[in-house]
Amino acid sequence: MRQVIFLTDGAISNENQVFDLLAQGRGRSRVFMVGIGSAPNSHLMARAAEIGRGTYTHIGAAAEVEAGMRALFAKLENPVVTSLAVRFADAGVTATPDPLPDLYAGEPVVLLALAPALAGSFTLAGSIGLQS
Repeated sequence: MRQVIFLTDGAISNENQVFDLLAQGRGRSRVFMVGIGSAPNSHLMARAAEIGRGTYTHIGAAAEVEAGMRALFAKLENPVVTSLAVRFADAGVTATPDPLPDLYAGEPVVLLALAPALAGSFTLAGSIGLQS
């Protein structure tokens, strides 16, 4: 799987174009956003990471770049579960994020669902290594 790491100070003004480009061109790749500095555009970074099925890492100061990047690379080398997908028994349920990101050790995956009633079941599936 191709992993793309996007480093920026977050001073990007054409957010919607970035989101559209990611949605159209991501394919099977994962996009990981890294914001460096005191005020990166957190909305842009978090949403772009969500669309790219990756994560957002904020590094507040130049002195923290090496440690922050080492932690990110260590995480990227060892995903716990990839290609997560949820299926609801009730056809009227909508969920976000869609698609789900991969699961990494020490980081939760949060799924929000809107259902007409608290009924039915769901199935969460993914791949661990080469096993689905």
